[in-house]
Amino acid sequence: MIILITNFTKIRTLLKQLNILLTVLFSLTIVSQLQAAGELRRPFQGIRNLGMGNVGVAMSHDENALFYNPAGLAAVDTTLVNIPFQAEFSNDAQTLVREASGLAGKSTSEILTSYLGKEVHLRIMFPNLSVVIPFGFMTFGVVGGTETTIDFSVSNPASIQMDFGMRLDQIYNAGLGFSLARGKWLVGFNVEQYSRCDVPIATVSQATLLAGGNFGDTVGTCTAAKLRKGTTYGFGFQQRMTSFSTLRLTWGFAARNVGSLKFSRESGETNPVDQKPEYSLGISSMLFDSFVFRNFYEIDYRDITYDHVEDPYCNANKNSSDCNMKRLHFGTEFGFWPIDSTASAVAIRLGWNQGYVSKGLEWNPFIFFKAATIQYAEYKAETGNAAGDKPELRKVIQFNLGF
Repeated sequence: MIILITNFTKIRTLLKQLNILLTVLFSLTIVSQLQAAGELRRPFQGIRNLGMGNVGVAMSHDENALFYNPAGLAAVDTTLVNIPFQAEFSNDAQTLVREASGLAGKSTSEILTSYLGKEVHLRIMFPNLSVVIPFGFMTFGVVGGTETTIDFSVSNPASIQMDFGMRLDQIYNAGLGFSLARGKWLVGFNVEQYSRCDVPIATVSQATLLAGGNFGDTVGTCTAAKLRKGTTYGFGFQQRMTSFSTLRLTWGFAARNVGSLKFSRESGETNPVDQKPEYSLGISSMLFDSFVFRNFYEIDYRDITYDHVEDPYCNANKNSSDCNMKRLHFGTEFGFWPIDSTASAVAIRLGWNQGYVSKGLEWNPFIFFKAATIQYAEYKAETGNAAGDKPELRKVIQFNLGF
């Protein structure tokens, strides 16, 4: 009886603390929905992270740690070898794929008219390979792959025009994570090598498109000859806090593009644009972690110096409320029958990404090991320059072979 009373007291205390945490998250979300604006593009965003509001600074204990906080490598508890295929698309892209067969035989003008008002976004990550190997207190991780992003829209019924942009990234990312002070401190370092082609979104008139010629020469597309190399570094740490022990808090700090990511552009070229250093903070709470159920929460504040090159408004208006909310991310995962630190047989994810709800789902059909994993996520990104401007719903699906 005494044991039952003690356990009930612990559970009641935990639920009270959880209620406070959820209240804070909800309050922040209401504010951010009023003030969030713009998109801060980052390469190789993990589908698990996207489903949880794109968090990962304080807790990213899988191969995605290399892109969020390399210290998370040290928490990986099993060898990982993954071959993922990931596709991300907007609602309009999904619609156009369904209608593609009906466009056969139509003229360029008719096709442009059918695209009128559509906002198309596609992001493909393939081929990719990631390997993470723990060696006691040290963990090695490497990711290599290609990411292709295409954005276009057709507007202005009076004089049809197309906005088109494209980015191609070939990335190799390798890092080391160390567990220190009996796991109280996790520290990590990584180096990233990019080969990037960037065609910024530009407006092309219907007359130009109808004039004929090669589409790549007319609009501009990425080829191997246009890839420009750049190398950068990152580091981070995570500390497991002793305060509020029932909440199992961990806070983290991550620095990306240390010393800036500078590309070897040729004379006269302005793209790809160099990337400034980015510093981020996060705090997470692992409320439950058993062989049956796992649940954690995380809040991240990313780009604390407001120096992201694709955010000129916040570069000039640092510490404004809308820019603060733009950098907030929160999320949670409910994992059933955890397989290891990186996955569960079934996982449900919820989050808020810059003021919009995100959600995700994971299914490991083999239950006890990750031979094949299917994951799905939905999130919104504002692609305009003002609060509430052009919110775009994106859907991501990933099929992963694991060994």
